[in-house]
Amino acid sequence: MLERKSENEYIQLNLSKLKKYLILIPVGLWFTGILFSCHELSYEEINQSSEIDNFPDEISTGLHMVSTDSGIVNFELRGQIIETFYGKINKTYIKDGLEVVFYDKETHEIEAILSSFYGERDLTTGNMIVRDSVVVQNKDRNQRLFTQELIWKNDSIYTMKKVEIFTPEDYLQGFGLVADQGLNYFRILLPTGRRKMK
Repeated sequence: MLERKSENEYIQLNLSKLKKYLILIPVGLWFTGILFSCHELSYEEINQSSEIDNFPDEISTGLHMVSTDSGIVNFELRGQIIETFYGKINKTYIKDGLEVVFYDKETHEIEAILSSFYGERDLTTGNMIVRDSVVVQNKDRNQRLFTQELIWKNDSIYTMKKVEIFTPEDYLQGFGLVADQGLNYFRILLPTGRRKMK
């Protein structure tokens, strides 16, 4: 009986030691896995995985830019959030709303106002694309243009998207438009409808 008891004690003692080692085995395997899965990255791998190019060179809010020629204001541009990228992209992105006020070259009065939720300005050419709820309103003629995308280049605006124009006399709609920036003269490229307002 004495021999049996000591054999049981021996087994119990060995089991408690074995439990300690059983806990250490998964921890050891985990550390071994981490050690062998790590490798040294080359400079090229680090540079390729870096997303630093996705960050703008400049970020600002509450932009108010005035463009003049010989002291005469051509237009004013206001934007909410502005991100500028130089180098390969060389563009300014205007987000969360923008407004461009065009001035008449002769009278220097406000000619038209363009507004949208988003814009991209090419810093090389000065051309601008505006998107999302684009509205151009001519103050003197009481005309309004509605579209989803508009390109503003030099003193002209154009689009190939659907357009709707409200004048005091007519409601016009179609696809594509070429106009001066003040919406004094315009042509709908593919008219699809016209309705008298009076």
